[in-house]
Amino acid sequence: MILIETNRTVIRAFDQNDWADAHALANDWSKAPGPAFDKWPTDEAGTKGMLGLFIKNGDQYHALCLRESKKVIGLISLTMDDKKQGEIGHVILGKHQDNSIDREALQAITDYAFDSKGALLIVTHNASEHIEQVAPLISLGYRSTDPNNPGELAIAKAEWEKRQ
Repeated sequence: MILIETNRTVIRAFDQNDWADAHALANDWSKAPGPAFDKWPTDEAGTKGMLGLFIKNGDQYHALCLRESKKVIGLISLTMDDKKQGEIGHVILGKHQDNSIDREALQAITDYAFDSKGALLIVTHNASEHIEQVAPLISLGYRSTDPNNPGELAIAKAEWEKRQ
Protein backbone atom coordinates (compact mmCIF):
# COMPACT_ATOMS: atom_id res chain seq x y z
CA MET A 1 0.00 0.00 0.00
CA ILE A 2 1.29 3.41 -0.87
CA LEU A 3 1.00 6.75 0.84
CA ILE A 4 2.05 9.72 -1.27
CA GLU A 5 1.58 13.25 0.01
CA THR A 6 1.81 16.41 -2.06
CA ASN A 7 1.09 20.02 -1.15
CA ARG A 8 -2.66 19.61 -1.70
CA THR A 9 -3.31 15.89 -2.06
CA VAL A 10 -2.81 12.50 -0.45
CA ILE A 11 -2.76 9.27 -2.45
CA ARG A 12 -3.61 6.36 -0.16
CA ALA A 13 -5.45 3.05 0.05
CA PHE A 14 -9.24 3.05 -0.13
CA ASP A 15 -11.22 1.98 2.95
CA GLN A 16 -14.88 1.31 3.80
CA ASN A 17 -15.31 4.88 5.08
CA ASP A 18 -14.85 6.11 1.49
CA TRP A 19 -18.25 4.80 0.34
CA ALA A 20 -20.05 8.17 0.01
CA ASP A 21 -17.13 9.76 -1.83
CA ALA A 22 -16.76 6.70 -4.09
CA HIS A 23 -20.48 6.89 -4.86
CA ALA A 24 -20.17 10.58 -5.81
CA LEU A 25 -17.13 9.76 -7.96
CA ALA A 26 -18.97 6.93 -9.74
CA ASN A 27 -21.91 9.20 -10.54
CA ASP A 28 -19.65 12.00 -11.77
CA TRP A 29 -17.60 9.56 -13.88
CA SER A 30 -20.76 8.14 -15.46
CA LYS A 31 -21.33 11.53 -17.15
CA ALA A 32 -17.75 11.94 -18.42
CA PRO A 33 -16.81 11.36 -22.07
CA GLY A 34 -15.63 7.89 -22.95
CA PRO A 35 -16.90 4.40 -23.61
CA ALA A 36 -19.64 2.84 -21.50
CA PHE A 37 -17.48 -0.20 -20.63
CA ASP A 38 -15.14 2.15 -18.74
CA LYS A 39 -17.86 3.39 -16.39
CA TRP A 40 -18.73 2.05 -12.94
CA PRO A 41 -22.07 1.11 -11.43
CA THR A 42 -23.80 4.11 -9.88
CA ASP A 43 -26.38 2.33 -7.72
CA GLU A 44 -25.61 1.70 -4.04
CA ALA A 45 -24.87 -2.03 -4.36
CA GLY A 46 -22.75 -1.52 -7.47
CA THR A 47 -20.73 1.29 -5.93
CA LYS A 48 -20.14 -0.75 -2.76
CA GLY A 49 -18.97 -3.61 -4.97
CA MET A 50 -16.53 -1.35 -6.81
CA LEU A 51 -15.24 0.04 -3.52
CA GLY A 52 -14.73 -3.53 -2.32
CA LEU A 53 -12.71 -4.24 -5.46
CA PHE A 54 -10.59 -1.12 -4.88
CA ILE A 55 -9.94 -2.17 -1.27
CA LYS A 56 -9.18 -5.80 -2.17
CA ASN A 57 -6.73 -4.66 -4.88
CA GLY A 58 -5.14 -1.91 -2.81
CA ASP A 59 -1.77 -2.42 -4.46
CA GLN A 60 -3.31 -1.21 -7.74
CA TYR A 61 -6.16 1.19 -6.85
CA HIS A 62 -5.52 4.28 -4.77
CA ALA A 63 -7.78 6.97 -3.39
CA LEU A 64 -6.87 10.53 -4.36
CA CYS A 65 -7.81 12.82 -1.47
CA LEU A 66 -7.67 16.51 -0.80
CA ARG A 67 -5.13 17.00 1.98
CA GLU A 68 -7.15 19.50 4.03
CA SER A 69 -10.62 17.95 3.91
CA LYS A 70 -9.48 14.32 3.47
CA LYS A 71 -12.31 13.99 0.91
CA VAL A 72 -11.77 11.41 -1.84
CA ILE A 73 -11.89 13.24 -5.17
CA GLY A 74 -10.54 10.52 -7.40
CA LEU A 75 -8.94 7.19 -8.09
CA ILE A 76 -5.44 6.62 -9.42
CA SER A 77 -4.39 3.16 -10.50
CA LEU A 78 -0.85 1.97 -11.09
CA THR A 79 0.16 -1.40 -12.46
CA MET A 80 3.61 -2.64 -13.45
CA ASP A 81 4.51 -5.44 -15.84
CA ASP A 82 7.63 -7.62 -15.83
CA LYS A 83 9.27 -5.40 -18.46
CA LYS A 84 9.19 -2.39 -16.08
CA GLN A 85 6.36 -0.74 -17.97
CA GLY A 86 3.89 1.04 -15.74
CA GLU A 87 0.31 1.90 -16.57
CA ILE A 88 -1.46 4.75 -14.84
CA GLY A 89 -5.19 5.27 -14.89
CA HIS A 90 -7.09 8.08 -13.24
CA VAL A 91 -10.65 9.14 -12.57
CA ILE A 92 -11.06 12.51 -10.90
CA LEU A 93 -14.19 14.46 -10.06
CA GLY A 94 -14.95 16.81 -12.94
CA LYS A 95 -14.56 19.95 -10.85
CA HIS A 96 -10.97 18.94 -10.01
CA GLN A 97 -9.91 18.05 -13.55
CA ASP A 98 -7.44 20.21 -15.43
CA ASN A 99 -7.12 22.63 -12.51
CA SER A 100 -3.60 21.76 -11.28
CA ILE A 101 -4.73 19.50 -8.41
CA ASP A 102 -4.98 16.58 -10.82
CA ARG A 103 -1.64 17.54 -12.36
CA GLU A 104 0.00 17.58 -8.92
CA ALA A 105 -1.32 14.10 -8.13
CA LEU A 106 -0.39 12.68 -11.54
CA GLN A 107 3.11 14.10 -11.20
CA ALA A 108 3.43 12.44 -7.79
CA ILE A 109 2.28 9.01 -9.01
CA THR A 110 4.57 9.29 -12.05
CA ASP A 111 7.52 10.12 -9.78
CA TYR A 112 6.58 7.15 -7.60
CA ALA A 113 6.38 4.77 -10.58
CA PHE A 114 9.80 5.80 -11.87
CA ASP A 115 11.61 6.25 -8.55
CA SER A 116 10.08 3.59 -6.29
CA LYS A 117 8.75 0.98 -8.71
CA GLY A 118 11.61 1.15 -11.24
CA ALA A 119 9.43 1.89 -14.26
CA LEU A 120 11.24 2.59 -17.52
CA LEU A 121 8.09 3.65 -19.38
CA ILE A 122 4.62 4.69 -18.26
CA VAL A 123 1.55 4.48 -20.47
CA THR A 124 -2.01 5.72 -20.05
CA HIS A 125 -5.19 4.87 -21.93
CA ASN A 126 -7.74 7.67 -21.99
CA ALA A 127 -10.75 8.53 -24.09
CA SER A 128 -9.33 11.00 -26.61
CA GLU A 129 -12.45 13.17 -26.39
CA HIS A 130 -12.00 13.58 -22.62
CA ILE A 131 -9.79 16.65 -22.95
CA GLU A 132 -9.88 17.52 -19.24
CA GLN A 133 -8.53 14.07 -18.33
CA VAL A 134 -5.76 14.13 -20.95
CA ALA A 135 -4.63 17.76 -20.48
CA PRO A 136 -2.64 17.37 -17.24
CA LEU A 137 -0.80 14.35 -18.64
CA ILE A 138 0.21 16.29 -21.75
CA SER A 139 1.34 19.22 -19.58
CA LEU A 140 3.58 16.77 -17.69
CA GLY A 141 5.23 15.64 -20.93
CA TYR A 142 3.25 12.52 -21.79
CA ARG A 143 3.01 12.17 -25.58
CA SER A 144 0.59 10.47 -27.91
CA THR A 145 1.65 6.97 -28.95
CA ASP A 146 -1.18 6.25 -31.37
CA PRO A 147 -2.08 8.74 -34.12
CA ASN A 148 -5.55 7.19 -34.30
CA ASN A 149 -6.16 7.68 -30.57
CA PRO A 150 -4.62 10.82 -29.05
CA GLY A 151 -5.73 9.58 -25.61
CA GLU A 152 -3.07 6.85 -25.67
CA LEU A 153 -0.11 8.56 -24.00
CA ALA A 154 3.30 7.54 -22.69
CA ILE A 155 6.49 8.94 -21.20
CA ALA A 156 9.88 7.25 -20.81
CA LYS A 157 11.96 7.63 -17.67
CA ALA A 158 14.72 9.48 -19.55
CA GLU A 159 12.19 12.00 -20.90
CA TRP A 160 10.69 12.46 -17.43
CA GLU A 161 14.07 13.05 -15.84
CA LYS A 162 14.93 15.72 -18.43
CA ARG A 163 11.75 17.62 -17.60
CA GLN A 164 12.24 17.54 -13.83
